[in-house]
Amino acid sequence: PAVVELELNGILLDRQKLNEIKAQLHRELEEAEADCRKLFGNEINLNSPKQLLKALKKLGIKTEKTDASTLKSLEKKHPEASLLLHYRKASKAVSIFTKKLPDFICPLTGRVHSSYRQIGAATGRFSCSNPNLQQIPNETRFRDCFVPAPGMKFVIADYSQIELRVAAAISRDPIMLEAYRTGEDLHRQTAAILTGKNPSDIDKKERQLAKAVNFGLLFAMGARGLSDYAENNYGVKMSVKEAKEFKEKFFAQYTGLRDWHKMTNNGNQYEARTLKGRRRLWESGSKITGRLNMPVQGTAADIMKIALGRLPNALKGTGAKLVAIIHDEIILEVPEQRAEEAKRTLVKVMESAGDGFIDVPLVAEAAIADSWAGKA
Repeated sequence: PAVVELELNGILLDRQKLNEIKAQLHRELEEAEADCRKLFGNEINLNSPKQLLKALKKLGIKTEKTDASTLKSLEKKHPEASLLLHYRKASKAVSIFTKKLPDFICPLTGRVHSSYRQIGAATGRFSCSNPNLQQIPNETRFRDCFVPAPGMKFVIADYSQIELRVAAAISRDPIMLEAYRTGEDLHRQTAAILTGKNPSDIDKKERQLAKAVNFGLLFAMGARGLSDYAENNYGVKMSVKEAKEFKEKFFAQYTGLRDWHKMTNNGNQYEARTLKGRRRLWESGSKITGRLNMPVQGTAADIMKIALGRLPNALKGTGAKLVAIIHDEIILEVPEQRAEEAKRTLVKVMESAGDGFIDVPLVAEAAIADSWAGKA
């Protein structure tokens, strides 16, 4: 019922705001394309991997692929890769916001009615299409285009660190379990382990470093991968040597996580289960990263499904409508006078969804907003 409601309700798109960013996006694309053509010439098709590979090799850049992750790994030594990534980002934004999104606005409702697949991802997460709201960039100017109807508010809630919390429950790591049960900041605690400082003395930059390490090492990332991941996703620079040292310090303290990795590596390569018991099978031997990822992300997906299953009854009488699901985030559209009530209900339902099979407290962080961008 929740998914039926979700698709039928749709989410409102502010056409005026959409039109306001169109010119800006086209200008950014033109500038990005001009920069690339100065480097590669006017004849090249910037959307052709084959032609790009040839052009990069002419410039002395050795690579066999031109996908985003490969280009990101080349950025440190080759600024040309940054230009290509900037062009692709601008091109994608223009495609989504000036061509695709307007075509999905229903003429009867003025809303975008995406299609949701309940087990669209291999781990059991939702996938979304026509259009894929999960691909909307996490930037204010883009998310500000999605708004509640007049007289309504958005109530937006997402799970805080749910994958780390699930990993704590699976691995039985004593430090992680203690941190979450006592309400400590795990990122601050990891930063203290990495730097040798007292947790109370950790600054914002060091906490950001810890976030990169916590999420990067959760699924058995190597030192070089961690170095690239930290810079590309968190803006944190670390050498491969430093990444190796951080990894050693991390697993010297988080012994439960370390032992879970070892056990998974030596275990069944063809099957994995979530804490709820849902199973994934591989036809041939799987990588350890997939076997670590599935129980964690899959359990988080199970928790989200349970919360969604309970929401329609819990929200009866509030006038709240379920309008979007983005990974671990739920968006409701609610009459303004009932927003606080709906917010409390949404948080309660989300936080209780793991009762009975996960013994780590779940935390849902919620906000009342006038657009999707309203929740920082």
